[in-house]
Amino acid sequence: MNNHRYLTTRARFPAVGALAALLLTLAPFGVFAQTQYTWTGATSTDWGTGANWNNAAAATATSGNIRWNIGNAATNELIYDAGEGTRSFSSTALGLLVGQGSAGILRVQGGSLTTNGSSGSLIGNGVSGTLSVEGGTFAANNIMYMLYGTQSNTTATLSVSGGSATLGTIHFGRSGAIAGTGNSQIVNLTGGILTVNGFVDNSPTAYATSTINLDGGTLRAGATNASFLTAGAGGAPIVNVGNGGARIDTQAYDIGISLGLANAGSGGLIKSGAGTLTLSGVNTYVGDTQVNDGTLSLTSASESRFVINNGNASNKFDGAGTAIFDGLFRLDISGLTDTSGTWNLVNVASLSATFGGNFGLAFTNDTVFVHDGGGKYSSGDWSFDTGSGDLTLIPEPSTLALLGIALVGAAGLRKRNRA
Repeated sequence: MNNHRYLTTRARFPAVGALAALLLTLAPFGVFAQTQYTWTGATSTDWGTGANWNNAAAATATSGNIRWNIGNAATNELIYDAGEGTRSFSSTALGLLVGQGSAGILRVQGGSLTTNGSSGSLIGNGVSGTLSVEGGTFAANNIMYMLYGTQSNTTATLSVSGGSATLGTIHFGRSGAIAGTGNSQIVNLTGGILTVNGFVDNSPTAYATSTINLDGGTLRAGATNASFLTAGAGGAPIVNVGNGGARIDTQAYDIGISLGLANAGSGGLIKSGAGTLTLSGVNTYVGDTQVNDGTLSLTSASESRFVINNGNASNKFDGAGTAIFDGLFRLDISGLTDTSGTWNLVNVASLSATFGGNFGLAFTNDTVFVHDGGGKYSSGDWSFDTGSGDLTLIPEPSTLALLGIALVGAAGLRKRNRA
């Protein structure tokens, strides 16, 4: 009997069998159905011009299983505006690569553009890339990676200055083949709305620095996340608060930020949304903190900076929401020359304010206030009352007496001179 007639195709042709197995493995992910379009920008910045793409069909595509590559020696940046209307694309892998082959720039200025890659999207695949949302609506509802590869001295930039951008989670660095030095990953929020589920930093600081600039736009939470903005396996992003301020909308979600919100201008923090924003970092921004809705909770690990100026001027906590203070108020009096005054640090008349057992105050030189009981704290001529939210400077009686003697002496001297 000729047994080889009954061998399976896989046994008789092992290579064919292996290929069949591979095809069966990949088929559910639709890899072979994905179409890739590459922006060349050969004639203009217009999305709808077929000559600007490696395949003219890209200009008229409105949906499908598509990956967009923006770069590859493009001579013009790509602009998506209101004239392009609404386009929504899915992908069985990465859906959008801005900075692919060579530096790439995508500007969304109107209309609605959605790309949902099952593996996310990427800004800066071995080269620099910029995604700028200036109007309209942009969505990439999975992970948005910033930088990947073994390059040096490149920059991945996500800027939102108008319209809205809705992303999943922003990852600084894509885990895997990451090497090189001098790279930068930057998120600029100067207007519009950026909705995300959180931030993760995967990139070692030797590979790239990660910076988030909050300067007037709204950072909106898309999910509950206790680690919404925190240090990751690679390092900790720098979070700057510019002149436009940090506007954080929790919606109904509870989110946590363990990184300090750094002073990079005159702006403060405006908290909106019904959820709770928990801060547990050392915050050095110097503008007012406005709690319009929901709850702002400052843990025992947190610090809040106050700049005490002449004329009873200072930044403060205000608003109609709820504030829980269990951290440290750090007082900067370096510019103060007044010898007395009262500064309202917490507007307890409008805020629903609670001061926890770990609450305290200290100056920037680390001199600490003593808790005198009953919600009152003191340090020399200074005192703070949680009942009023007021910081007060009153000279000691001996100082007042010396001041009075000096004034009387001066008055007597003037009389003698007139005589």
